[in-house]
Amino acid sequence: SITIPEPEGASCDPVTGIESSGKTILIYPNPVERQGTLTLSLHYTQAKGEIFITNIYGSRYKLGEIKRGDKQFQCDLSPLQLAAGYYIVQVYTGGKHQAFSIIVK
Repeated sequence: SITIPEPEGASCDPVTGIESSGKTILIYPNPVERQGTLTLSLHYTQAKGEIFITNIYGSRYKLGEIKRGDKQFQCDLSPLQLAAGYYIVQVYTGGKHQAFSIIVK
């Protein structure tokens, strides 16, 4: 069993995502299928940003970019050919960073 540490200052909900400073990002489905679509519901995007996914070995893949005002981000995981396992999704917007874990099956 692998335990992924929670980012400092954040409280994680394994089903819906991360909440930090009263601002919420929801990620679903979790777990997500290897050939599925990962969706992030962005309730507060005030600045443009980027989204990455990192496996437990440190390999990092850019999922895409967020534009100011975006309320949702979707990414087809099929082209990445991710192996089943634990991953960290990192969201960088407006000089802030949020990270949370997902399971790919």
